[in-house]
Amino acid sequence: LLVVDQHAAQERVLFEKYLEEFSRGTIRVQPLLVPLEAELSRSQMETVLKWRDWMKTAGFEIDQRGPAVALLRAAPALFYFTQPAFSEFLGYLSEVLGEPQKAAEDIKRSVIATMACKKSIKAHDFVKPQEALRLMEDLKKAKDGYHCPHGRPTLFHLSAADIARRFLRSSTL
Repeated sequence: LLVVDQHAAQERVLFEKYLEEFSRGTIRVQPLLVPLEAELSRSQMETVLKWRDWMKTAGFEIDQRGPAVALLRAAPALFYFTQPAFSEFLGYLSEVLGEPQKAAEDIKRSVIATMACKKSIKAHDFVKPQEALRLMEDLKKAKDGYHCPHGRPTLFHLSAADIARRFLRSSTL
């Protein structure tokens, strides 16, 4: 029996897909019909503005409105942002990007892992059988299908002996 953490599995798949798009420079960008707003502290806004060109290469088109309001005009097509998710994401970005000791590669991986996490299936989300099969196919193709970007396992094998032991039965399998 294979037990799968659907969130961790989809997080791994999305992480690798987005990392590849970022590396190849083929990120599909989706302009937003109505820009999303996020209120930030002045220091957060300074950090976002400082890294705005880098974020544009990641598929984000962010403008400033007022001293501490950021507008999201476009985002990577792979991800869907709501107003609260955008505010939370910008807060996280300004925190991570504001850490000068973090190398650019670490920042990129951290940002992409967070984006993949936010987009992934959540606990108690219903997953149709064909979606689950597609996820397993995609996970098989992943470079590291056994762990999400944060290091948590995506799946584990439960043998017949493990199941028998759980039911306090002797296993002759």
